[in-house]
Amino acid sequence: SSRGTEPRKKRGWASWSADETRVFYQTLLAHGRDFDVITRHVQSKTREQVRHFFYRSLKKINKLLSPLGRRIDGKADRAEGV
Repeated sequence: SSRGTEPRKKRGWASWSADETRVFYQTLLAHGRDFDVITRHVQSKTREQVRHFFYRSLKKINKLLSPLGRRIDGKADRAEGV
């Protein structure tokens, strides 16, 4: 079997448009990390895509903040005061 020799496939999700990104962050600020609510507002993405985008964005933001000795906790219920 060639099971271990095949390259791992990446998820083929479409990139996020500027409008989808804007709606995502507006909804995140208004409702916190409620992926169901965010998905209802960003209707072109699934809940799993919204969740993945949140954690991917959080990772990028924390990478930018790390030289300042700061980070954002992704487990917070609300994005206020971040």
